[in-house]
Amino acid sequence: MSRRSLCTMQYRLRFPLFVLALCGAACGGSDRTGVLPDGPAPLDAAVLDATAPDATMADAAASDGGCVPTSPAAEVCDGIDNDCDGLVDNVDVAGDGIYDCQRVLFLGTQGAQASSSFEAWAHSNGTTVTRLVDPSVTVDAALLAAYDIVLIDRVGRLYTADEAAALATWVHAGGGVMALSGYSGGPQDQTFPNSLVVQLGVQFTGALLSGPVTMFTPHPLSTGLTSVTFSGGFPVMATASAEQPIVVGQIGTTPVAIATPYGSGRVYLWGDEWVTFDSQWAGSIQILQFWVDAFGWLGKFR
Repeated sequence: MSRRSLCTMQYRLRFPLFVLALCGAACGGSDRTGVLPDGPAPLDAAVLDATAPDATMADAAASDGGCVPTSPAAEVCDGIDNDCDGLVDNVDVAGDGIYDCQRVLFLGTQGAQASSSFEAWAHSNGTTVTRLVDPSVTVDAALLAAYDIVLIDRVGRLYTADEAAALATWVHAGGGVMALSGYSGGPQDQTFPNSLVVQLGVQFTGALLSGPVTMFTPHPLSTGLTSVTFSGGFPVMATASAEQPIVVGQIGTTPVAIATPYGSGRVYLWGDEWVTFDSQWAGSIQILQFWVDAFGWLGKFR
């Protein structure tokens, strides 16, 4: 069962009529700081009976390679493609592009300007968001296991090779990681996040530049985008270890947004942090679309 199965079958069986409305609470609330406990042990097929029709059909589907809708065939936070649309846990009650089952870690502090609108959007509709600002906390498997997406914000130190390896292992197993830059214009805006993403085949590089970004490659990350603020950020590049890098956005001929798969996971670098600021959320509907695209792609719903 995948990491998203932390909203376990246990909840689904106990609350079959109400789980969709309560999915956010079942997933652990809106501000977790620790690692979630493991769910119950997987049920053996021999003990499944009429009290668990969803699990029975899911097991049958797995055995023949097909997909059998659960009963009821409505998507809930349980790590199963309940409605057989090819997406797992794509619950979006409000229809706003925020997938309510996602567990998101913001690693580092906010940028220099207020970003309350972005924070409120990220927290809404059941999505679990934790901001980890303490730079002394080690990035390891135990920390990452509680999350589906990691946003590398303004991190405060260089990370070790072991921490970078832990992040790479987590992404390779299916996690989604995004990194921003451009906070002060200093070298740490590149070296600090690069120390974490170095093993993923992408990095920040070069000298500061400003946009906006108006040149986008057709990609799920650029859906609906024609002009996005870029004010004092850094170029991005792929290294030799990148699996299938795609330049998503550029200013002139300079790449400022790059995406790549990494094993079963996904990686996205955007060279600026202004997409989180209230001033941009108030002035451009495309900033909301930018984040809908980012969270949707990183969570594999696009």
